[in-house]
Amino acid sequence: MIACLLLALALASPARAQAEADPAPTASPAPASYVVGARDVLHIEVFEEEGLTGDYVVAEDGTIDFPLVGRLPVDGLSPGAVDELLTARLASDFLVSPQVKVQVGSFASKPVRVLGAVKKPGVYPLSGPTSVLELIALAGGMAADGVSEVRITRRGLPEPLVIRLDEAGGDESAWMLQDGDTVQVPPPKVVYVAGEVLKPGSVSYGEGLTISQAIILAGGAKPTASLRKVWIKRGAEQIRVNLKRVLQGKDEDVGLKPDDQVLVSESVL
Repeated sequence: MIACLLLALALASPARAQAEADPAPTASPAPASYVVGARDVLHIEVFEEEGLTGDYVVAEDGTIDFPLVGRLPVDGLSPGAVDELLTARLASDFLVSPQVKVQVGSFASKPVRVLGAVKKPGVYPLSGPTSVLELIALAGGMAADGVSEVRITRRGLPEPLVIRLDEAGGDESAWMLQDGDTVQVPPPKVVYVAGEVLKPGSVSYGEGLTISQAIILAGGAKPTASLRKVWIKRGAEQIRVNLKRVLQGKDEDVGLKPDDQVLVSESVL
């Protein structure tokens, strides 16, 4: 019996050898809802059996190659279920009352991708229920102020899901990510204000933004500004606005669109 155990340990699987050569991060408890998948690394401890304790990579076919037991199917099982299955297999033929502990050492089977206006775009594995905002936090947060929405491309859906960030607290299920999702964070919508204002540059665009509001966000008009000659450039179109009449309530305030350019002219006097 001892000779058989020694022979089995000597023939430990390549997957386990690779995991030992390139050790996974320290094992951490997985949420009860987490199920194991391909490329995850399982840290398995067998009490008083150092030759069996180690890190095991889940193969693409959803199995681990465990000494003595051989190929063990673990895909779709929780770590607790893997623990029970392995304990039963070891107890049936090899060990007396084995004590087994299974943890996920590295989460890799459920990748999601985040792109766009985040500080650290890339691929992140889901280690349990994860919301859009939690993923953005993992990616270092927003790379710019004023981001108003994100888009989620999901397998099986013809169109991306559009999540408005100002609607947090609504349908929470819409915010939860799934294996294979791609989260696109578009750059913030802005309008540009130039000319005789105190703080020329871009200002954040929000639904309903008007020309007078944009100028206020740009610090307001300088004393040298000609409020009768304010221009909106929208593509090839140029729109003249008499801001003085707007402020007097004689004309309606003009709504802006993303990427509009507002130019406040200088007074000739």
